[in-house]
Amino acid sequence: MEKLSIYEFVAVIVPGVAFLFGLGAMLPTDYLFHVVLLPRDMGTATVHLFLAFALGHMLQVLGQLTHRLYWADFGGLPTDWPFTR
Repeated sequence: MEKLSIYEFVAVIVPGVAFLFGLGAMLPTDYLFHVVLLPRDMGTATVHLFLAFALGHMLQVLGQLTHRLYWADFGGLPTDWPFTR
């Protein structure tokens, strides 16, 4: 198993943690959601990190799809314009 790289930490885990903290702050104070979304001990922090890792990957996919759909309206990325126009 590979070590956790700085890229995975900054680009995957940090957005996932921010998303989970945002969810924890916005949702009503139901005990199950609050324990997982706002960790208080080592067990819930571990679950929180696993969820953050998975959600970070999902947020990356959503960002990539949004990026492709946005630039598809303009005929591709600006770096491709000299070759396609």
